Amino acid sequence: MASAVRPITIIGLVLALVGLAALAPKLRSAAPAEGRYPDAPGAVRYDASASPTDRSLVDGALARARPEARAALAPVTGNVLVSIGSPAPGVAGETRWKDGRFTIELNLGLVYQMLGTKGTDRLVLHEFGHVLDIARTPPALDVELDKQTPRGYGCKDGVNGACAVPRERFAEGFSKWATGDVGAQAGAVLGYQILPPSDLERWGRDLTAGMRRP
Repeated sequence: MASAVRPITIIGLVLALVGLAALAPKLRSAAPAEGRYPDAPGAVRYDASASPTDRSLVDGALARARPEARAALAPVTGNVLVSIGSPAPGVAGETRWKDGRFTIELNLGLVYQMLGTKGTDRLVLHEFGHVLDIARTPPALDVELDKQTPRGYGCKDGVNGACAVPRERFAEGFSKWATGDVGAQAGAVLGYQILPPSDLERWGRDLTAGMRRP
């Protein structure tokens, strides 16, 4: 049975990236059991919905990520198929998994129109953060990394702030670490009102040290 992470609403993404509000992801179901996703280094695949411009935006986002983030993703990128579309009303991106493969659907055109490459980079790296989390991050490491992310405030719709689920907290932490973008203002609340890890560099070091080896 396919599962999906629906991480970012369009309106939430716009507000979050200017440091005013939060992204609005939703987790449909739990991640699969450990070991179901073998490593598959290689190029990201695209379906027919992805134009050359779309591919350039995704490839560019991955290329602009910090070297450690690129190295962390390298063993799994060959298991990712990217499609372009509108996952659901108001949703900018969604990650689905089935039979050892990941599909990431992105509404790149709308996000780029509103936010340019800064927005698409954050969107792409958030979604690839889900892939990394599911494919290469052991449960015990997830727990340790989550402890480094402040709980945030409020609980709008039962999913924001202190109610944000660990999978979304990880994906937001990875996107911020990979891009170096924690918002327009220092300490701004981003991503479903998810604060950055208390020490972003330590978070990244612990991630890379504790991931499953290729």
